[in-house]
Amino acid sequence: MLRFLLLLFITTSASAWVANEVDFPGDGQGWDLGTTNSYKFTGPDGSTEWFRFEWTAPAADSDYNFKMVTGNDWAKDYGGNLIFPKNELAILYYQPLGDSAAKLSGGVTSGKRYIFTVKDPGLANTFISVMELSSAPVAITGVSRNATTGLITINLNGTPSAEEKVYVRYTDSAWTYSQVVRATVAGNSATATIPDIKDGKNYAWYVFTSTATPDKFHSGFATDALTLSWNNNAGANYAISGIQRISDLTINGASGGYKTTKFFIDEIAGESFPLNVSATFNAGTPPTEVEVVTNLNRRDKADQDNDADGIADGILPPARDLSGQNDTHYYKAYAMTAAGSTWSATIPVTKTGAYRATVRYRFSPTGTWFYYGDRDHAVVVSPKKTLEMSLYELNPLTIEATANNSGGRSTFIDLLGAADGDTDGTDPLSLDYFNTIQTNCLWFQPIHPTGGLGVENDPATSAPYEPGSPYATKNFFAVNPWLGSGNTENSALSEFQTFVQKADDNAGSVGTINVMLDFVANHTAWDAVYGQGGVDLGFTGSGANSIPVNWYSRTGDYGQPATYFTNLGDKDKAVAPDRNDFGKWQDVAELYYGRYSAQWRFPSYTAGSEPHKNEDDFMDWNSLSPEVIQLWRYLGYYPVYWLQQTGHSLSNSTSGTYAQRLAADNKGIDSLRCDFGQGLPNPLWEYIINKTRSAKWNFVFMAETLDGEQPGYRSNRVFDILNESLVFNFTAAHVNKEYDIQSALESRRSNYRTGAILLNITGHDEILPDNDAWLNATRYATMAAVPGLPMTFYGQEQGIQNYNTSVGFWHYDGFETDHELNFGKRIPHFKKWNKAQFWSQPPPNNTGMAQWYGRVNWARLNSPAIKSINQYYLDLKIGGGAPADNLFAIAKYEQANASPAFKDVVLCFANLFEHSAPHAATSSTFDLRGGVGDPRLEPGALEFRRPGFEGREGRTMPFVMTYSGALVGQLTVGGIAWGSLRSAYIGYWVDQRVAGRGITPTAVAMATDHCFSIGLHRIEINIRPENIASRRVVEKLGFRPEGLRPRYLHIDGDWRDHLSFALTVDEVPGGLLRRWHELRSTTSS
Repeated sequence: MLRFLLLLFITTSASAWVANEVDFPGDGQGWDLGTTNSYKFTGPDGSTEWFRFEWTAPAADSDYNFKMVTGNDWAKDYGGNLIFPKNELAILYYQPLGDSAAKLSGGVTSGKRYIFTVKDPGLANTFISVMELSSAPVAITGVSRNATTGLITINLNGTPSAEEKVYVRYTDSAWTYSQVVRATVAGNSATATIPDIKDGKNYAWYVFTSTATPDKFHSGFATDALTLSWNNNAGANYAISGIQRISDLTINGASGGYKTTKFFIDEIAGESFPLNVSATFNAGTPPTEVEVVTNLNRRDKADQDNDADGIADGILPPARDLSGQNDTHYYKAYAMTAAGSTWSATIPVTKTGAYRATVRYRFSPTGTWFYYGDRDHAVVVSPKKTLEMSLYELNPLTIEATANNSGGRSTFIDLLGAADGDTDGTDPLSLDYFNTIQTNCLWFQPIHPTGGLGVENDPATSAPYEPGSPYATKNFFAVNPWLGSGNTENSALSEFQTFVQKADDNAGSVGTINVMLDFVANHTAWDAVYGQGGVDLGFTGSGANSIPVNWYSRTGDYGQPATYFTNLGDKDKAVAPDRNDFGKWQDVAELYYGRYSAQWRFPSYTAGSEPHKNEDDFMDWNSLSPEVIQLWRYLGYYPVYWLQQTGHSLSNSTSGTYAQRLAADNKGIDSLRCDFGQGLPNPLWEYIINKTRSAKWNFVFMAETLDGEQPGYRSNRVFDILNESLVFNFTAAHVNKEYDIQSALESRRSNYRTGAILLNITGHDEILPDNDAWLNATRYATMAAVPGLPMTFYGQEQGIQNYNTSVGFWHYDGFETDHELNFGKRIPHFKKWNKAQFWSQPPPNNTGMAQWYGRVNWARLNSPAIKSINQYYLDLKIGGGAPADNLFAIAKYEQANASPAFKDVVLCFANLFEHSAPHAATSSTFDLRGGVGDPRLEPGALEFRRPGFEGREGRTMPFVMTYSGALVGQLTVGGIAWGSLRSAYIGYWVDQRVAGRGITPTAVAMATDHCFSIGLHRIEINIRPENIASRRVVEKLGFRPEGLRPRYLHIDGDWRDHLSFALTVDEVPGGLLRRWHELRSTTSS
């Protein structure tokens, strides 16, 4: 068991307390100490400083009070907790000058036994437990574990009372983390199994009994204080010795644990991609069964309860040991096949969602399953729409305000324009404006009612800010009354619904305009209420009722729920966020989602060990109390509720034409930007994402993860888009050079394995890169050319500048109200009434700027190549050397090994104006082949391009074909799979003007030999039956025909049949190129 303790109090006694010196006087007359002596014992942790007092209530007392004293000395008095709970750890206050008792919540019941337990209290506040039972605790007389089946048998000296539960506590991390599993009791014995045993891990475990529920075991100390009986093998604990059998797990080219694979798919088009899984075993007894275990494609089961534990499986996943090769559970097992020591399987990826995958094995049909690694492989399947949006962030109260006061605020009707009901005569903004700037997704800062308690004061008035921070949500299930013309929640809701409907039906050139809500799930206003969501879920009868206090974290330990809130001065409800490294937001309280490895539980940590940097991927499932589960359900209902309120059917379409299905699936809101998303546990987001996608498959989720690095990697395992730290490269570093921008982008592209990032150069809590609006525009142009989500902050496209506090120095910052100081930066105020004045007072040099943004966005939205993840940088100029360093240049292509005659290929350039320098024209030359000047290459040979992400990951190898120095074609080796498969496919195209000269067969032969030389075993080429020219290539080279694959690839808008041809390394022992040259020589002679 756990040997170190989490010290929640400071011991101040000079020496340890001795036996019978800790007493618990109860409600007896005169607080009699004569019969209330405790006894001293050695606790589960081996300490001899534990004290216990047991007492049977002679009569019921609903108002039972007690104190703790030491050494029969009333000056050493502990009490003062008027809501002291049973069956959990709670505080007693040291009060040498006071005399207030503690009050036991719920009182005592006649005939029941009460066990008070405390460790050497010292002269300080201390924590004790009071457990309630119907009879004396049982003793544990024996413990054993079957090594084959894993079944633990626990012998007891009697049948435990209904309140006494039997647990097994276990760890595979030397007690850094631990979990408990409740045993099944039958008479005087109990049985349990430690679930999901990990390959190669050493486990320690022991058995104990307690009246507490698992969520109360929030630390080793708490567990020990709540232990009645235990058997920990005389302090040595019981052990399971692990032997690592899996030497490597590879999924789609990524080897090892805690990796992420990303996909972008269109479900209506029926797109599917393979998830290739291989596991290699080291020497030893071979397993009899190996399986992939994953919830891939099983999002629709996230809100089901197929293990009948009363909790949605997406919230508390069943033990994976329960998973089989059937459709019963949230996780499903897929059989793997062996080839030597490597086992492999391929699973089609067909549904968007946030998933996990791992591999398990066992040695007999009834034996223990062993699971690979500490941390699962994440599989994030995003809607392809993620890469097809251009974002515009705005504050709806400000963007079309006519004055910086409540009467001049803008509402949702104002954003629609005069044709749709805007009657204020001010109409610079309407849906048609977004056709002008070619933006098809609107990110609204939070639109919900805000709190009235703890609102920050405006220094200018010494009164609370109005309308207050939109990030202090009072009601998740209503629209802020200020956003309605009638200043009521009903009018605001109606106008919002109208706006979303009009956006869905937009007939302009950008088509449907997506709506992204800013979802603040980390915290709420102090006076938050349930709202309609709480009523719909049956949590309350009135939406006006306050959210319960135990949905919040506790001051001092964010890993426990709060217990009381009287007012802002009398509470243990914690201020948000949990972190202490950038201050607290005094107007909001932190929600409690349970305990997890990235959570800041305590006020301070040593530098470098801050929890938000922790990538252990651990969720304490024991911490999911009924209240926490309610909170998960409550926030999981948020996107579903707003989908329904804005016209979605809550069902993914299954019939109709593509256009009809897309129109149906696009209804309602489209996306969430999850404020401080990095700070919440990933399993929560997995549940919310999968629950939402079961209703709307193309719903998009973006996480705020401004720390980048570890929080970014963690969020990338579940989210489609990361609102991360790239912006600082523009606002803080002021990068001027192409290679700096390229380096920043490529580091993220590699780290996030093609995960999309928000491509913004500013935002609501950030400044602009420069006061030169056209310089900012050049930075935006670079962002529009790469994968991700380019974003414009409202006013940016009108040329606004940064706020300047210098007296008499006017900058066109675009907003009437003074800017707020945010981490040393002046940002447009959103806590007080504001007005966007860039409409009426255009900044200098803004002529044509909005149209320019529109043209850049138009190019992106209308080019499949620019929106795709396929790219390479143009890093060589003709004749060798690097191009101009202030010219951003990148080649984008829609599909590898496809002819530009049929698939989109675009070259993108941006002239990077420099800070504090005049605008200047820039020119350079670019070699599109990328291999010029390499003496090893000759005309007619294959040349390597600079590879994109898949090339660096070993999943694809792109080549170009040149003939007499000219680019004449392209060849790509793709779908590279290692493990037991070791195969790949080849695709190619060639300019028809050089066909018939043997260029393509030579290129294919060279590429095939290269693949065989690096260890691949099999090469496959798939050709449409009508493509006679390509069929001649494989026939000349001697590829074996393997038959027809009906509807194999989606090409030119439909699924096409393909003929499959293959060749293995053993079929060409001397190399394919040599055989091809010999054949040509024979034919020529």
